[in-house]
Amino acid sequence: MHLRKKVLFIITKSNWGGAQRNVYDLATNLPSDFFEPVVALGGNGELKEKLEHAGIQTIALPRLGRDINMVDDIAVFFLLISLFKKEQPDVVHLHSSKVGGLGTLAARLAGVKKIVFTAHGWAFNEPRFFLTRAAIWIASWFTALFAHRVIVITKKEYAQTLSMPFVSADKVSYIPNGIGEIDFLQREKAREEILSAFTTKPPSEAIWIGTISELTKNKGLAYAIDAIAQLSRREGRPFAKEPSFAKFIFVIIGEGEERKALEKQIADNNLSDTVFLVGRKKDAKTLLKAFDIFTLTSLKEGLPYALLEA
Repeated sequence: MHLRKKVLFIITKSNWGGAQRNVYDLATNLPSDFFEPVVALGGNGELKEKLEHAGIQTIALPRLGRDINMVDDIAVFFLLISLFKKEQPDVVHLHSSKVGGLGTLAARLAGVKKIVFTAHGWAFNEPRFFLTRAAIWIASWFTALFAHRVIVITKKEYAQTLSMPFVSADKVSYIPNGIGEIDFLQREKAREEILSAFTTKPPSEAIWIGTISELTKNKGLAYAIDAIAQLSRREGRPFAKEPSFAKFIFVIIGEGEERKALEKQIADNNLSDTVFLVGRKKDAKTLLKAFDIFTLTSLKEGLPYALLEA
């Protein structure tokens, strides 16, 4: 009879994005005879609900959030040390930059024997003020130093990690995201599902442009909407007289903190009958055949599931 190894996954946010999906897939697919998965997370979002529905133990981490807050972050740091000493995990697997920095140091101080960090896109690649990016790079470097194993999901970030001083190549692994088979709905069925969220119906001959995305600044949706606005303003020019150019809609599947800002941008550009925020959809990937064109306007990404599925 063997003892199961306890793997403690930790992630900053409990919404449903790429990193959260990665945690869910790992936690729910580890062989139960050999591993005991536990997930600690901030918030009470969809990831927490899905994990609990799958029978995975979750632990709430109060005050853990994506934004930097010195008081909260110090409190979370000591909470993590206490958590590691209480749970005694064989492996701590950290996801996302914020908890990665706090967690690798806390795990070292708590004596955790195996610390793994997955970089779902290094945060220093985000378009920020150069001093901010430099500070984030230093924090990322320390994360890579303190972890026993660093997993990256793109070749670019594999090279970036290997270029970090004193980060040995034998601790860095390149493991890209993967997807299984998708039971796509055919175009008309997929469009019917999406149309249920519309207040106005598009022309039947309209070209459908679409994306599946969290409504966050990093996803660059404001730029996509601006492009749609520019196309819409070209009505009357010669090429726009063709129906294939004159009639189109842009559908955004997903939810997030930028919804109000995007709604205002849509209203300010008179695009309420052209751009549709349809919210979160269950198994959104099955709806992809509704689109004639898929867009990805992210300012920073690792290897997004939505792109692989599209």
